[in-house]
Amino acid sequence: MSPILTPKDLNADPKNDTQKVMFYGFGAMICTALGFAVVSAFVIVKGVFAGNQPGDYLVRIPFWLVSTLAVCMVYLKLHVYGRFLTHKLGVYDVLIPYTKAFIAASLFAVLSSEDARMWHVWPFVFSMFALVSHLKIRYYVGRFDEAKATPEIANIIRKIKAHSKKADLRGTFISTIAFLVAWVFLNFVPPLPFMAHWSTKWQALLAFPAAIGMIKAILSDKPIRDEIEKLQESATEEMTKERALRVLSPKAALHE
Repeated sequence: MSPILTPKDLNADPKNDTQKVMFYGFGAMICTALGFAVVSAFVIVKGVFAGNQPGDYLVRIPFWLVSTLAVCMVYLKLHVYGRFLTHKLGVYDVLIPYTKAFIAASLFAVLSSEDARMWHVWPFVFSMFALVSHLKIRYYVGRFDEAKATPEIANIIRKIKAHSKKADLRGTFISTIAFLVAWVFLNFVPPLPFMAHWSTKWQALLAFPAAIGMIKAILSDKPIRDEIEKLQESATEEMTKERALRVLSPKAALHE
């Protein structure tokens, strides 16, 4: 049986229902999240320059930047790994993208409220974003099948699986627990005596470890993305040569 996944498929449009749902589903997620990003950016800018409490809006800027970075990471990972899916479409293939779309939009929605307390919910929403990311990685990577791929693609799939276990699954699990615990501690546990007079605005510092996690996730698999890009370039060159031969072959036959 010939392999289902070849280097040429890395440059092609989505070729099966699973890939189509993943690309269109996460595409909808990205568009929805960016729409909420524009609205929340407008609310923040308005609050900073025209509001009575500009400090309540300034602290939202780090969270807005991290939320945007999270959406960009989803876009990057989608276009790198989405074409490795060859399994039949299932319920989770539909459920995961649209659940993540709701949560990604919520990252910005909680920053758009006029209520100064709503942005305190952001660590909880981010922990849910990390949880769905963990489940997404575990589900999709677990269905990458190197047996249905050419040797060079199979080698990349093995590297993706190893990297996911070592970095992605661990990172998303830690982020889920850490931000959920931080949110519960900061909002439901009575503050320690020396923290009783502190302003809640310092919670904006939570955006910085989240940003570090996002940046690390983007950079950690760069060698794999570079290898995929080389395969795409070689496949493009081969396809160009094949098209040139198909064009020249009839002309050569006419001269014989």
